[in-house]
Amino acid sequence: MILLKIRLHSHRVQWFGVTAQKSPARNAVAYVVRMLEARLGMVVDTLGKLRMVISKEIEAEVLRLHYAEKWRKGTIAAQLRVHHSTVERILVQNGVSPAQLRMRPSITDAYVDFIKGVLKEHPRLNATRIFHMARERGYPGGVDWFRDIVSRYRPRVAEEARLHLSTLPGEQAQIDWASFGKIKVGNEERKLYAFVMVLSWSRQIFLRFFLNQATANFQRGHIAAFEFFGGRVPRKCLYDNCKVVVKERLGDAIVYNSDLLALAGHYHFQPIAVPPRSPEHIRTFDKKQRV
Repeated sequence: MILLKIRLHSHRVQWFGVTAQKSPARNAVAYVVRMLEARLGMVVDTLGKLRMVISKEIEAEVLRLHYAEKWRKGTIAAQLRVHHSTVERILVQNGVSPAQLRMRPSITDAYVDFIKGVLKEHPRLNATRIFHMARERGYPGGVDWFRDIVSRYRPRVAEEARLHLSTLPGEQAQIDWASFGKIKVGNEERKLYAFVMVLSWSRQIFLRFFLNQATANFQRGHIAAFEFFGGRVPRKCLYDNCKVVVKERLGDAIVYNSDLLALAGHYHFQPIAVPPRSPEHIRTFDKKQRV
């Protein structure tokens, strides 16, 4: 006889009761667990719990939002649609103290449903007007924090899919390779490339030459550029769809190169591959490259 109990949560499956008297039964249980792993993208830990397998892209984004944007773990979990314990596990594994991650109740928690309801009916309503509506219903807090909460739940307009080149200082950089013909190295000619990073706001440019476009040189270029800019890392880095950036792309679905995600996770920036045939996204870079 086999008794297999599985508890389903929104982001976790817990296997908490298995009994079997014969070896075939145990094999059947193992088979069921393997099927759960394959279909749900989970693995069994030593305590018999099935945990989500988090992609390198999600892990890098969690680190970026925590370190660069200073978001709390609950906010990160809500925006990335993962369980808050998953966010906590990623941060703790990367050196964040568990004491820093304790979720504190917010005075806006009781008004989240009200905010969502208002925005559903009036998605373009000014945040200050919603604040005054909440004050009339007993909200005791200030307007600045309330505006942040409203912006978090405001529906995004489909037109905002485009990336605008008008950015804030430190917000965005554009990265690509540039070709500089050939040079003679010893008795043979080699192609000469330049890794180029342009800061979108200041138009400040960094350039370093390499003899190939290998992943190692791509990463060396990033590290040297960040050092050149005084250790200040842009929040977002824009790229074209070269192989060192994009492993696979189908429309808006992008699989990023794992080496790039590891670099982004370490330096806490967000990699963004611009849509193909979208010159408006890289206009600033192209202009600088010609100079």
